[in-house]
Amino acid sequence: ELLTVLALACREAVPNGALAQALARLDGDFIQQHLPQALRRSHDGVRRVRDIVNSLRSFAHPGEAAVPEDLAQLVQQAVTMTAHDLRQVAEVKLALESVPLVSCRRDLILQVLINLLTNAAHAIAERQRQRPGQGHVTLSLYLHENGEQVRLSVSDDGCGIDDAIRHRVFDPFFTTKAVGQGTGQGLAISRSLIVEQHGGALWWEPVADGGTTFVIELPVSGDAS
Repeated sequence: ELLTVLALACREAVPNGALAQALARLDGDFIQQHLPQALRRSHDGVRRVRDIVNSLRSFAHPGEAAVPEDLAQLVQQAVTMTAHDLRQVAEVKLALESVPLVSCRRDLILQVLINLLTNAAHAIAERQRQRPGQGHVTLSLYLHENGEQVRLSVSDDGCGIDDAIRHRVFDPFFTTKAVGQGTGQGLAISRSLIVEQHGGALWWEPVADGGTTFVIELPVSGDAS
């Protein structure tokens, strides 16, 4: 409606009149051209803030006991919470099949997912310093063929893991990052949360053309039906 009024004013303004002078100061043509895009970007920004706040609210109020959760929803929240790091280096692809609920503590699963996604972003950034190019992160969710476990894989085309340190990936305090940039606790804690807190499994696999895939396996909830 504002743009409609502005267009009418531009058409009806008397040359050299007060309205024409006001429109000149406002640069009416510029406003008509750019305001719609600015409003769309503002709306998109507010929507992203809302999604981040909702995700942080879920993360900041941990549950005391495991309950049936929709893992796909947790994946979406983790991607939202790491969007800043990911957006700078990679395109994110979600391949989330419909799977049964898993019994888990959402705050702990979010902690693991955020760590894996952040590591993926850092690995891609490291690779781009040597070999520039768009990065890719793919999250795949599917039901294991035995029907008793749900698997979630996080794959990246980053720098990969050197053969010499593959056996130390989950060791506490082991890190390849520079001093002050990592504690070496992330993957060790993640495996502990998945294995000890949820009776699941966490492992990694190399990607053929470089990069890494981390796989989370969680048992299907007894209340999944």
